[in-house]
Amino acid sequence: MKLLPFILACALFPFAANAADTSRPERYSIKRDSNSLFRPNEVSVTKVPMNRAWAQLNAEQKKVVKAHYEAMAEDDEPPYPIEGTEELFRAAAAAQKKVFASGWLYVVVDVDAAGVANTASVIEAPSPEMGKFIAEAMLLQKYKPALCKGQPCKMQYPMVIHFQVN
Repeated sequence: MKLLPFILACALFPFAANAADTSRPERYSIKRDSNSLFRPNEVSVTKVPMNRAWAQLNAEQKKVVKAHYEAMAEDDEPPYPIEGTEELFRAAAAAQKKVFASGWLYVVVDVDAAGVANTASVIEAPSPEMGKFIAEAMLLQKYKPALCKGQPCKMQYPMVIHFQVN
């Protein structure tokens, strides 16, 4: 029996798009090479493209990200990976090839006013190895700092992923 790992990446988004549901918004994904034993869409996410920096997101995509923060004013911004979330999801996919985890991962990283990740907290993980790996990957990431009332400020950046092994 072949194990086919599949990650539903829900960074800041507690839902995953269904490929058969055409009424949903555009879906973004990371593709594997065609010679792989794994499904072609290794990582899926909806509404927010993984390969875009905060400045490259449109107003609707930014609204989706901001909706998951409490009491964020219209001109406030959350921290966000400098080059988008793709690198984090590629790291998660690489870890999944070794761990074959099933379940939810929820990690938050504290990003300071300079965009430096200082600490990561694993809230939930399908395995200790997966939690540690993603926390370390998030700490290595460079972030656009959050903005509070127009000024750089400290804020957490969460990453939520649902891992499945089919």
